[in-house]
Amino acid sequence: MRIFYLLPHNPIPSGGLKVAYQMVSLLCRMGHDAYVAYETPGVHLSWFVHDVREISWADMAIMADKRRDLVIGWEDAEPLVRSGFHSKIMYIQGQIFINRSLPYYGIDVWFSSAFNAAALPQFEGRETFLVRPYIDRKVFFYDTGEELVRRPTRVLIQKRKFGDTALENTLAEANMLTPGVADRASPVLVLPDCDEYAFASALRSSQVFIAHSFPEGLGLPALEAMASGCLVVGFTGGGGTDYMIPGVNAFVARLDGDYRELGAMLNLALVADWHTAYTMREEGRRTADFFCPSRTEAMLRAALAKYEYEDQGRV
Repeated sequence: MRIFYLLPHNPIPSGGLKVAYQMVSLLCRMGHDAYVAYETPGVHLSWFVHDVREISWADMAIMADKRRDLVIGWEDAEPLVRSGFHSKIMYIQGQIFINRSLPYYGIDVWFSSAFNAAALPQFEGRETFLVRPYIDRKVFFYDTGEELVRRPTRVLIQKRKFGDTALENTLAEANMLTPGVADRASPVLVLPDCDEYAFASALRSSQVFIAHSFPEGLGLPALEAMASGCLVVGFTGGGGTDYMIPGVNAFVARLDGDYRELGAMLNLALVADWHTAYTMREEGRRTADFFCPSRTEAMLRAALAKYEYEDQGRV
């Protein structure tokens, strides 16, 4: 049984693409013959290191046994239906992309987070599976100890979804609560879209990460920040509720989009004493450790069991 993961061509770095590649790479390590398939021939992603085989849909049509093989796709059902495969899976990483008026008959459903599953009641009563992504600890890591807290205070925010505006508003609100506190956030690093290793390096050189994006199906950047030793301040975006625990491993704004509340959380992070900061960083690291390849592999094995059983029955 071959497994093909259909993807749209998107040259801009994104968490959704990275998760898809992670899954295909893990499937191959589990012994499956798995590929990423693009409608556009010749696509190769180079902004993160991977060992995934990238083919075109035309190549897939030649290789595939559509009765026995398995196809996975993103939140657009049309390519899945058009693929003509007997077994089709929609892997939902962002619930906002789902048309809530469609039943999606004939398509099995996997979710990247418990939040996504709970947010889409149209799939209640159907057999669905939770397959959480993992954090690559060879890329996102930090050294514990005093060296961590001696580094300069840097506040990192990604320049996506109006990150520069979010940063300005958040710093202004924090400064209103504690005049001059914004000076502790200097220098502030605003990151454009960049490759994975550059992002990981920026996280390791920062003390605070602002998770300003919403909505989010899971929110990988905040998890990657925890793995890299940053204090996470931000919105859950919905999906962050799977792992962000207010006051334990993150400073969490109660309402997504409330920059006054986000500023208050940033203020708490910037004035936090050594013990509080260290404890929250360690809790964040333990949270990131939970999102590991072995757990994702166990979820994949459970989700794939029925297809492997059906495939054996067709032999």
